[in-house]
Amino acid sequence: MKKITIIVLISMLFSTVSISQKINVDEYSIPSNNLSLSLIGSPAWPIGITYSQMLSDRISIDIGTGIVGSGAGLNYYLTNPRQRRLNFYTGVSGMVNYDAFPMLYIPVGASYFGKKKFQYSADIGVMFAENVSPFPSFWFGAKVGYRFGKDINELKTETATDKKNIISGNLGFTDILVGVVYERLISPSFSAEVGLGLLGATIGAKYYFLPVASNRVSLFTGVSESIGVVPLIGSTGLKTYVPLGISYLAKNNIRYGFDAGPQFWHQDNSEILLGLNFRIGYAF
Repeated sequence: MKKITIIVLISMLFSTVSISQKINVDEYSIPSNNLSLSLIGSPAWPIGITYSQMLSDRISIDIGTGIVGSGAGLNYYLTNPRQRRLNFYTGVSGMVNYDAFPMLYIPVGASYFGKKKFQYSADIGVMFAENVSPFPSFWFGAKVGYRFGKDINELKTETATDKKNIISGNLGFTDILVGVVYERLISPSFSAEVGLGLLGATIGAKYYFLPVASNRVSLFTGVSESIGVVPLIGSTGLKTYVPLGISYLAKNNIRYGFDAGPQFWHQDNSEILLGLNFRIGYAF
C-alpha cells in the first residue's frame, strides 16, 4: 500500500511539473508600448490618439489627446494577459476639455490581444463631468491599437542610464515658451529642473514611471511652478503646471520629450488652460 501511495505521489508531482512547464511555454509576450485610435471613452475625447505603457503584467498607464479633450488614465487587468488573450480590466482616467472642464471616467471593459500585436478594447462606465451632465452619466469607449517595443520583463532587467544632466531646448505653450531647460536626474526615476524662456521662468520636479535608460521610452508626470513676464505689462503671476509626458533617450544620448497637462493660474479668476511642451536635449 505504501509503494502504491509513493508511486501515486510521484506521478502527481511529475504531472504538476509538466503542467507548470506547459503554462510557462504558453505564456504570451506583452510588448510594453501601445498606440491606439480612440473613440469616445477616455483619455482622448471624442476621437483621438492614446499612448499606453505597461508598468507590470497587469498595470498600464495611458496618455491621450483628442479633438475636444486630453488626459491620462491608469488601467488594471483583472485577468492576466500573459495567460490569455481576452482579458478584463478596470481603472480610472481624467481629462480636461479645451474649455477647461474636468472629466473623470471609471470604466469596466474587455480587451483582446491579437496574434499580430493588434489590441482591441471596449468598455462601459460612469463619467463625472459638469459640462456633460450635473449627474454621473453612462459612458462608453473603444480603442484599436498596435503593441510594440520590448516585453515589460525585459525592460525591468535593463540598466538605467548613468547620465545625471540633461539640457534641452523647449518650444511650447507655457511661460518659458521658447527657452532652455536644465534637468538634473537625482535618480533614474526622479529629477528636478529649472527653465528660462522668452516669457518667463519655471522650476519643478518629475517622476518617471520606468527609470530613464538608453533606447527606452518612459512616461513621466510631475509638477512645476512658473511665472510669466510680459514686456510692458510685467509679471502675469504664478501658475502650477501638472504635466504627463513621453521621454525617449536615444543611444547617442539625444533626449526627445513631449508633455501636456493643465496649467492652474493663481490669479483671481483661477483660470485653467492647457499647457504643452516639445523638447530636444542632450544627456551627459
